[in-house]
Amino acid sequence: MEQNQYDYSPINAVSTFWLFASPMILILILVLYKYRVEIWSLKFIHVDLLTIQFLFVMSLIIGPILATLLANSFPALRIKTDGLEVRFYFPKVTKWIFISWNEIAGVEFFPIPIERILGKKGKNLFIRSKRLPFYYFLTALFFKNSFSRGVIIMDNIKKYDELVRIIALNKDITG
Repeated sequence: MEQNQYDYSPINAVSTFWLFASPMILILILVLYKYRVEIWSLKFIHVDLLTIQFLFVMSLIIGPILATLLANSFPALRIKTDGLEVRFYFPKVTKWIFISWNEIAGVEFFPIPIERILGKKGKNLFIRSKRLPFYYFLTALFFKNSFSRGVIIMDNIKKYDELVRIIALNKDITG
């Protein structure tokens, strides 16, 4: 079986960039204002230098963490004969984590929170595996109210139906 890759649209990468870049841009504007380098008039903003420095340092710390979490919430997948690979993204480093079909604890359909509120049955997949890094439980906690480590596969991933069919041939899907 040839290796197939399944990923989301470039929107994932763009949103990750803006999650990281927008606090920096805002802080740059505040710094320019504080030092009276006016691009346009911002007379309604009154912030002291210590606050600006604090916000800048916090954006340097929190920005990459949030961007990494977002990028890994909806990772690209590659299907191989003996399992699947999940793309782990960290700034400047991308590696693929291999999970054999035997290491997958379960696969199930589930609704995301808004679908649950509207009473719809979800088409999204959750693949549980302890082989994934510990923070993969954060996505499951947010979308599924579960502390299981796993990968969320939303139904808007490219070639979703083909991916579900291949997974179903190798593991039972519940839900």
